[in-house]
Amino acid sequence: MNDERVRIGARIRELRESAGMTQNQLAEKSRLLASNIDRIEKGKYSPDLDILSCIAAVFGKKVDFI
Repeated sequence: MNDERVRIGARIRELRESAGMTQNQLAEKSRLLASNIDRIEKGKYSPDLDILSCIAAVFGKKVDFI
């Protein structure tokens, strides 16, 4: 498994949990599928820049913060 993918997934999970959000809520707010959020957080999916931008925007962050 790619270490960077795992790091990014863990960071997204950390941000989501800190915001008190479920994966479903993050998916709804970012207009992504909940299954994709789950795969990203587990490091099983390599999100592209557009997906990362959608997720970062939910938290009021830039992609470089993730």
